[in-house]
Order: sequence, then structure tokens, then C-alpha cells
Amino acid sequence: MIKVEPSYQQVKAYLAKNQWGQAVACCRQALKRQPNSGEFNFLLGFALAAQGKPRQAIYAYSKAVQLQPEQAQTHSCLGELYSQLKDFSTAEWHYQQAVYLQPGQAEYHYNLGITRHKLWEWDAAKESYQQAIALNPKDAKAHYHLGVLYGQRGQLEEASNSYRQAITNQPDYLSAYNNLGCVLFELKQFEAAKAVYQQGIDQQGIDHNPKWGTLYNNLGKVLQAQGKAAEALVAYSSAIELNPELKSAYLNLGRLWQQKGNYPVAVQYFERLLRLDPEQILTYSECASALMAQGKLALAFDYLRKAIPLQPAFVEAYCQRAKGLPGQDILERSQIYCSGFLEALRNKEDTFQVCLYLWQTYLYLGDTLLEYGAAKQAEKYYQKALQIQPDQVELYIRLGDCLAEQQRLDAAVMTYHMGLALQPAHPQIYLRLGQVLSKQKRFQQALEYYEALWHQHLEEGKVSGNLGSLGVLPRYNLPRDNLLRDNYSAKPRDKYSANPLTSQPPHPIKGIYEATRDWYISTECHGCYYIEVPWSTIEKDWQYTRSRDIEVSVNHGLQGNSFAHGGNHGSRSWGRPPRPRCLPKTALHRYSLLPTPCSLFPVPFAR
Repeated sequence: MIKVEPSYQQVKAYLAKNQWGQAVACCRQALKRQPNSGEFNFLLGFALAAQGKPRQAIYAYSKAVQLQPEQAQTHSCLGELYSQLKDFSTAEWHYQQAVYLQPGQAEYHYNLGITRHKLWEWDAAKESYQQAIALNPKDAKAHYHLGVLYGQRGQLEEASNSYRQAITNQPDYLSAYNNLGCVLFELKQFEAAKAVYQQGIDQQGIDHNPKWGTLYNNLGKVLQAQGKAAEALVAYSSAIELNPELKSAYLNLGRLWQQKGNYPVAVQYFERLLRLDPEQILTYSECASALMAQGKLALAFDYLRKAIPLQPAFVEAYCQRAKGLPGQDILERSQIYCSGFLEALRNKEDTFQVCLYLWQTYLYLGDTLLEYGAAKQAEKYYQKALQIQPDQVELYIRLGDCLAEQQRLDAAVMTYHMGLALQPAHPQIYLRLGQVLSKQKRFQQALEYYEALWHQHLEEGKVSGNLGSLGVLPRYNLPRDNLLRDNYSAKPRDKYSANPLTSQPPHPIKGIYEATRDWYISTECHGCYYIEVPWSTIEKDWQYTRSRDIEVSVNHGLQGNSFAHGGNHGSRSWGRPPRPRCLPKTALHRYSLLPTPCSLFPVPFAR
């Protein structure tokens, strides 16, 4: 019998020195003599995997499994390689074999949990993580990924506890600090989140690891939420200093300067981000918004035109879909005018024509939000519309209504007077001023406006009944039927023709007939109202389709490119979502220039 020990020991020596090529050569030579050696096939698979040759390694490991099917470690190695190749179902099977053969090995349960997590088998993944923790309570990784799973399921308290345990077991576990801060942020425990991020930042060695500029970025988001803009600026700047390629920090800095009204500086940060990543569609939109605030409409539209070629298929589909919308609710109308705006950009129409579509898009978006009860958010859209169309009296009325709804009565009075400056003796403004001044107990002034309105109607030969109730102002606007006939023809159209409303007054607010939950959330209409659509009314072929990627860590509902979807605060990195309780009827897209909330920046789903 030929002894294999010397060659076997020689291969192990090569492996210990990371001399992968020599180890592979030695194994192949030995296998020529002993092709049925499970040990040499295993070592060959190990060396090939270390060389970055997963398929060759799988072949060697598979031969080893055939020869020694009772070896749990070989199954575990195969599970690892199949995971690298994204064949998670096969990986799961091999990890299950490893667990079956060696149930007391915590690492096998942990790896099985990771694989099940990636397969969206959440209950099974949770069971595997918990089994790994039961076998090894000090395993920080198992606690961390159990926290990720809880966070994706919306169980934030459980997620918080798991992350804290991971930190207790491994005090320098920066990913756990990051995600714990995200959870606390969503729970609105800002001081606690701030303390957690600061603890992570204080860990030794972080200043030499660009990856953890994320902690400074997320600290900035917490400070910004607390209204500490100056401290947030310092935190974002520190994030960029540590990691000059951290895109989310540039985006958040630009947005913060935008909120402070320093639009030129905001544009500088957006442009720096575009140099880092010229395919960031959201950044083009943000940059355009900052330029529009400065009155640089033509330049703003140039930035938006650059965004359209990045996703031409989507833009085409969006515009084609808008052609079939009946426009029977204000959200649909905003989408129709948004598609007209996109068409005008794509066709390089003159700035005046583009503006006509855009300000009406903002008008309908504002009306939609006002109908939801989100007066604060609606105010932003009316202000955007006024930047483009400052001589439209109806916009001042809508903006004044928003301010009055927020009990900002002095601001509402001033806004109504701005409308009167454009159109003196406007009856609707007279009535609104009377109402607001009455609320302020300025009865003499209120009476003057009511009397002026009364005399105006008498002079025009109208009866007093036409004034309507003093509590609810009737809107004397274009009837919806006429609007639909003129601009939203139900007949098939070869070419899009949503004609801008140039001289006609805008539509009356009639209500929202279909709710859009995704859009409702993205505009941060928390605590407002919306109309749910029963599932029985939904078309059978409708499906909720939204990409999720488990490998981009959890952001626990605090969305997008920056602070860890997703908000969801913008873009979220959640797992498979539950079915929504109301119909997401084509949420308004980034091209409608919606203000996108900053989101929490995720950390990698590390193993």
C-alpha cells in the first residue's frame, strides 16, 4: 500500500504559506497515483477556490463528496462556492447536509441562515440564526444578521436588541453601530441614534477606513433631523474627507444647502456628485430644482434633458401610459402633464412651452397633496409653480389656503394680498381674506372685505345665494367635463396632445379616487388621510413589482442613496414587501421632480 502522508503534509504546508499554485500541482500529481483519494480532492478544491476558480473547485469538492459523503466540511465548502455563484438553492442543500452531518457546529447553522435569508425564506432563516446563537451565544455575526432580518420585517425593537447584542459581543462591529443607528432614527429616538453613531465613530482605526465615512454621513442625517444644520454640515464634510467618493454625502450636503437657501453651493455639490457618477438620475433632478429656484430655467431643463437618455425605455413607457389615462382624478392629471413635460424636454421645445407643462404639473401635485391633508407638502409645490408662473392668481389662492390650513394666518393674508396685486377685487380672495381675518378676530377688516364682496355681486346683478357658504368657498373654475374634453380625450391618440392651460383657470379640486401608497409615503404625508381602494376592485393581472436586494444591507425604511430606500426616507433595501393595503397606481416618478427625502445609507450585507 502506498503511503500518502508525506505528500499530504507537503500540500498542507503549501496551503499554510498561501502557495496555492504549488498546492494545486502537488494535489494533481498525487491524484494521478490515487484518483480516489477524498483527502487530496478536498485539498485541491480548497486551493482552487483560493485561486478564484470556483467552478474547478466545485468539481474537486464534488468528487470528494462522492468519495467521502460523511464529511460535513466538504458540503459547507460547496455551499460557500454555490453562494458565490448566486446558486442559492444548491447552496442551501449543501448547508443542510452539513448541518445534518454535524448539527453541533454553529457556523453551519449561520451559513444556512444567510442562504435562506437570500432566498427570502425568512422564517427558516430566523430559525437557523437562532440555532446558531443557541450553540454560540457570543457569535456577533449571527446576532447582527438576525437584526437585519427583524428590520426587514419591520420588527424594529427586536432588530434593535439584536444589534445591541452584536455590539456587546464585538464592540468594534461598525456595521452593527450603523444599522442600530438606522433603527433608532426610524423610531425617532434621535439622541439615542446620535450616541450610537458617535460610539461607532470613536472606535479605533475608523479614521483610516474610507468605508466608514457612512457613520459620519448618517450622523449628519440625525443632526439635520434635530434641526442642527451647522453640525450636520460638519458631519457630512467629515464623511467626504474620510471617503471622497461617498456619493450620499455629496447628495445630502447639496440638499442641506438647498434647504438653507444657498442654491449656488447646493449646485456645486450636485455637480461634484455627477462627476463621480454621471448616471445618477436623482442628482440631475435635484440640481435642476436648485437652478430653478435661482430662476435659471433653461439651464435646469438642460440638466433634466441629460437624465432622460439614461432611462429612455422608462420615459417612453411613462409617456405612452399617460396617453391612456382618462384624467378623472388630480393625481392622474399630474401624471398627464408630467408626461407632457417629458415630451417637451425630449423634443427640445422652447423654454416657454416646457414651463407651461411644468407649472401645471406642480399645481396638480400640490392639489393632490392638499386633498390628502398634507398642506405643508402641498405648499412646496405651489411655491415651485409660482417660481415658474408668478402671475397666476389661482396659485396665490392655493398657496394661501395651504398656509391657512397650517394656521399660518399672517402669511396667508400676505399671500392673498399678493394675488390681489395681480387682480384687484378678486371675489374669491375677498372671501378668503374675510374668513382668515375673522379667525384672527380682526372683525372690522373682515367685514370690509365681506361688504366689498357683497357690493361687487350686487353691481354685477348676482343674487346673494351665489356667494355660497362663508365656511366653504365654491371654486369658479373650469368644469371638469370641459377640461377632459379639451385636454384628456378618451379617444386613441397617435401623438400626445395634453395642451397646456394657458389662459384658462385651473381645475376645481374634486377629490382623489385612487390612492397611491408608494407616493403617499415618499412625500412624507405622515398622519394625513387618503382613500383606500379595496382589493376586490383591483385588476386580476396587477402585481406588485419592486426590486429588492438582500445584499445591500438593511435600511429599515429610511430610504435611497444616502442615509440607510429608501425611504424610506427614500430607497429602501428591504426584503420582499407585504402586499399593500391600497392600490399603488403608478406612483409619481422621479421625473416629476418630486422632492425625494434623504435616506439612510446602508452597509454591506457582510458575511
